[in-house]
Amino acid sequence: MNLLATVNPQTHEILLVSILRDYYVETVCEPDMGCMNGAMDKLTNTGLHGLETTEMTLEKLFGIEINYNVRVNFSSLVKVVDELSGITVYNPNTFTSLHGNYYFKEGDVTMNGDEALGFVRERYSFTGGDRERGRNQMRVLSVIIDKLLSPKILTNFNGIMKTLSSSFQTNMSEKEIKALVAAQIADPAKWSIYSYSVTGSGGTDFAAELGDNAYVMYPDENTVNNAKADIQAVLSGEPAPFVNSQ
Repeated sequence: MNLLATVNPQTHEILLVSILRDYYVETVCEPDMGCMNGAMDKLTNTGLHGLETTEMTLEKLFGIEINYNVRVNFSSLVKVVDELSGITVYNPNTFTSLHGNYYFKEGDVTMNGDEALGFVRERYSFTGGDRERGRNQMRVLSVIIDKLLSPKILTNFNGIMKTLSSSFQTNMSEKEIKALVAAQIADPAKWSIYSYSVTGSGGTDFAAELGDNAYVMYPDENTVNNAKADIQAVLSGEPAPFVNSQ
């Protein structure tokens, strides 16, 4: 799953946009990256030529410039949640996860790292499949961000970073990360975190990197345009018109 985060440090707002891995998009990359620039493919396949290719592809899709990227895998999620001493997430659907066979009731659920992994990986329990999985991933990420920004956590930032340094990859420098932490400690304002999911319809089409037909999701242009409007609204410090509207 790909999540696009828009951050406005002046208004203390964060918008998370979820994009399905099977989204059928035009690949964008520099000539020396080795990808099929201009070809149509599933978004997940753009990552075969590096995170930069995925980043450039999303920049074209949403008409934006992405400043930073972060890559976190499922095993990293376990370590992050456990380092935060667990998280509590609102769950709108009662289900049992395939990973771990964990039972999640409707309502607020407190979970450790492996339980959180079961929560974000599950898709077979939902009619919406990957769509609802993406929403659950945003629910978990929203709680993680909110907890990471709390003064109690930030005062132990160096210790947390030492523990988690091998759990993620980013092109943000250590100096830039520390500057953000210092700014939050100096002004511990409450952040508002919103979410939106772009959707589409499933089908079969030619995937350039595979050189064959594969399952893809054709983007719903209305939801893509809604996401664009929400992104620009957050950047401008205005109310995002479509967040949490699905």
